[in-house]
Amino acid sequence: MKTCKNFIPFIPLPVIIYYGAVQAGTIQMYVDCIAALVILFLLCNPFGLLDVLAGKLRLCLSLVILLAVAAVQLPTITTYARIWLLAAAIFIILICRVKSGIWKMEEAVKQSPEVDKVLEHLQYSGEFEARGAWSNYGAAETRALLHQIIGIECPENLISSAYMPVYCLAYLHGCLKAEGLQNKLEELEDAQDKLEDMSERLEDLQSDVADLIQANNELTEQSQKYYREARDKERQLAESRELLKAMRQQLETVKSSAPKTQIDRDNEILALVEAGMSLSQVGDKFGLSKSSVHAAKERAKKRREQKTA
Repeated sequence: MKTCKNFIPFIPLPVIIYYGAVQAGTIQMYVDCIAALVILFLLCNPFGLLDVLAGKLRLCLSLVILLAVAAVQLPTITTYARIWLLAAAIFIILICRVKSGIWKMEEAVKQSPEVDKVLEHLQYSGEFEARGAWSNYGAAETRALLHQIIGIECPENLISSAYMPVYCLAYLHGCLKAEGLQNKLEELEDAQDKLEDMSERLEDLQSDVADLIQANNELTEQSQKYYREARDKERQLAESRELLKAMRQQLETVKSSAPKTQIDRDNEILALVEAGMSLSQVGDKFGLSKSSVHAAKERAKKRREQKTA
C-alpha cells in the first residue's frame, strides 16, 4: 500500500515527458532523459530506500528534474523559457533547502487523528495539573529529545499539537499509577507497623517465657533440694528405727537377764495359779512353801484390784 501510494503522484510524469518529446518531433531519448526517468522512479520511493527524505522534498526534487529535463530537451521553446524553467528549478531547490528540515520534522512529528479523543479524556480535574507539567518541563524535554533524534529545532506549535495531549494523558496515567503505588506503600507501611507491633509482642512473650523458664529452674532446684532433704530425713528415720529396734532388743535382753522383783514374782505366781496350777506345784517351781505361794497370790490380787479401782 505504501509503495502504491508513493507511485500515484508520479505516474503522469513519464507520460508527460514522453508526450512532450513526441509532440516536439525531433527529441530522442538521450541518456540524460533516461537517467531523469530512473531518478524520478527512485524518488517515488517504491522500495522504501528514501524514507529519510520527506515526501514533499521528493516531490520538489521530481519537479526540479522535470523542469531541468524540459529546459534542456525541449527544442521548441525559446531561450527565455529555458531560463525561466531553470530559474523555477533553482527556486524550488532553494525552497527545498529552507523547508526540508520542517518537512522532515512534520513527518517525524505527525499529529495523531485521535488527538480530539485524547483531549476528551483530559477533561477532568487532573487536566490543569498535566498542562502545568507540560508547560513547566514537558515541552522543553520533548523539544530537546526531538532535537537529539531528528537534529532539527521543532516549532512550539507543532510540538504542542502533536505531543502535548499524549504527554498530558501519559502524565495523568503516571499520576494514577503513582497514586496506586502510594496506596500500596501506605498499605506496606501499615503492614510494617503491624509487624513491628507483633515483633514487640513477641519480644514481650519471649521475655515472659524466659522469666517462666527461670522460675521453673528455680522451682526445680528447690524441689531437688527438698527431695535431697527428704531423702536425708528418710535415711535418718530408718537409722533411728534401726537404732530403736536395737535398743528394744537390748532392753529385752536386759530385762530377761535381770533378776525378777517381788512384784513381778507375785504377778507370775498369780498368773500360774489362775492358769490352774496348784500351790504345791507353784511352790516347787519357785522353791517356796504353800503358805508363801498363797501370800504372794493374795498380794498380787490386791495390787490388781487397786489398779482397777
